This record gives sequence, C-alpha cells and structure tokens, in this order.
Amino acid sequence: MRNIFIGACGIFLCYGFSYSHSDCTDEEKVWAIQSRTFTFHAGTIAHNHTLTQSELNGLIKSALDFWSSNINAEIANHGISESVNDNFWNFVLSSGVNAPGSIPVHLSYTAKQGIAKKFVNLKAERDLLEVKANTQLEDLEKSSKAIDGTHSTRNADIVRHNKMVEKYNQTVETLNSLSHQMNLITANFQSTEQGIYRGEENQSTKERRNEEIEIFYFFDLDDLQTVIAHEIGHAIGLQHVPREKALMHAYKSAGMELLEADRAEIRRVLRNNSIRQCIPSATDS
Repeated sequence: MRNIFIGACGIFLCYGFSYSHSDCTDEEKVWAIQSRTFTFHAGTIAHNHTLTQSELNGLIKSALDFWSSNINAEIANHGISESVNDNFWNFVLSSGVNAPGSIPVHLSYTAKQGIAKKFVNLKAERDLLEVKANTQLEDLEKSSKAIDGTHSTRNADIVRHNKMVEKYNQTVETLNSLSHQMNLITANFQSTEQGIYRGEENQSTKERRNEEIEIFYFFDLDDLQTVIAHEIGHAIGLQHVPREKALMHAYKSAGMELLEADRAEIRRVLRNNSIRQCIPSATDS
C-alpha cells in the first residue's frame, strides 16, 4: 500500500497521520502526538460563596485558554509545524448538561476558607493603614523641616509635632499587629492543599471516569484562578514539580506563569501521549 504522510518533526516530537505500508521499519517511524480533548464545567458552589456559576465558568475558561496556549506553544516551539494542526490538545468549556466526559469544578466552603477570608480582610485593613502611615510620615518630615528651618521654640509647634509622632507610632503598632496575625495565618496554610483532582483510571485502557475537581479554599479570585489551573493540570496528566513557585508545585505556586519545571513536565506528558508512526520511504513517492 502506498504510504501517505503529512507531518513535521521537532527535537523529540512529531505530529502527523499516515497509512502505513507493510514493510515500514523502525527507522521510518517518528513520534506522533495523539490529539486529545479535555472538557470542563462549573460544578456545585457552596452557598457561603458569593461567586456565581457564570463567574466560575469564566475562571475555568481562562484556565483552559491558558493551558491550550501554553501546551500548543510548547509543541510548536519544538519544531511542530502549525500549518499541520494549530490545536493538538483541545480544551472545551461545556454547560455541564449532557456533556459526556465533562469534568466538574466544585467550590467547597471549609474551615480553611473562613480563615482565608479573615486573611483577606486583614490584608485590606493593613493596606489602608500603610497608606495612612506613609501620609503621616510625610507630614512628620514636613513638620520637622519647618521647626528646624525657623528654629521655632514655640510650645504649640512642639506639642503639635509630638502629637503627630504619637499618632504615627500608633499606626505603625497597629500595622505590626496586623502583620503578625497575617503571618500566623500564613504559617497555618504552609502545607495544606487548596484543591484536589479525583479520577478513577482503568489500568488496562488508561481511560478515566468519575473525574472531578474540588476547591477547598482560596484567598481571592486571582488565587482561585491559579488553583483551578493547577488542578486542571493534574486532570490532563501533569504531576507536581519540585521547583517552588512553579504552577505545578504542590503548595507554593506564584500565580499563572509557567516556569521551566512546568514546561519540562508538559513535555514529559506529551511524550507519554505520543505513538510511533510510519513515514514514507523514498521509493513510495
């Protein structure tokens, strides 16, 4: 049978499809990435949250776009021709209604979420106090210069200046107290997972079923976005990486940005989802 092949090779990956002939040898085979589609949707949201399913779907969609862009770019950066197929791995947001294989993303409301909410409130209060402290410090510096410039010994000027110093010190003391409370909360969250991906895998077929993602707690919407992206990473096969601040680090992700450790994990998964296919020999043309 005549062999027909369309594809392109990279450093370690190739994409293509072919009708193989009977005398295809190992030397004529290349790695071909298997196209895959992953589907997700907003699941249940604990009533304590003010987030709506529409808003949660928006965060999921952003995470899916993030993975689609980065994974397909990773393929392209290793020599894969975009003219063959711009999307080797597809990420789909569904309504969750009659969508076979769609993975729900649930938002729980645990005790940790209550503590995380307290942390957010403390941070907001501290941020306002920092602005106040900076303003007070500027006023103090102006007052000091005014007294030094006029060599004022008026009791009223000195009393007013000392009151400004007292108020500034009170603000700094409150700031330190808030920072201490925040540090205690941070220590309480050091080694606790914010979410989890669950799924049962058939050992023979490698197919998964009963898949779901559950988010236990988050600090703000940016943090929730990162947690969702992390758990979707697990759903598509990525494992934890040891590099701190990497998106796929177990506990200390720095946000929606991939480090080289994340990209190396992507390449590992792509290799594991590739198969050997035939390429045409010169005599088949």
